[in-house]
Amino acid sequence: AEREELESRLLASEAALAAARAQQAAADAERARRTIRAPFAGIIERRTAAPGSMVQPGDEVLTLVDARTLELEAALPADASPRVRVGARVRASTSGAGAPALTGTIVRIAPALDPVTRQLRVTIAIANPQGRLPIGAFVEGTLVPADSLGGR
Repeated sequence: AEREELESRLLASEAALAAARAQQAAADAERARRTIRAPFAGIIERRTAAPGSMVQPGDEVLTLVDARTLELEAALPADASPRVRVGARVRASTSGAGAPALTGTIVRIAPALDPVTRQLRVTIAIANPQGRLPIGAFVEGTLVPADSLGGR
């Protein structure tokens, strides 16, 4: 009788353990469903939802930026358009003492001039691996002539 009692308790304990594991798996699945993961490591620039708030699929929760490569939006005079191409190098600098010298590359060129300003919009990628250039900084840039790069 004692053995049957112990076996019964063992079966009950094993069932309780299996139920607890199932609850843990369900809780882990629910936590994973409620967790938002970014496809890259970055810095939160702006938070539009508070932790714990209810959001719907597609709602903006935060803005995450990868500060290792920054994009500079620039407007160039229309007469510069013959010299501008994707891959062209740009020397960039910020104001202030000790400001780092930066080099960027044109990654996108607008297909048409801006109808209001008659300027050519370009996007320049600037490597920022140490994060020396703060996000939102004012930057001045100069196109690097192709002949100064050995004809490239």
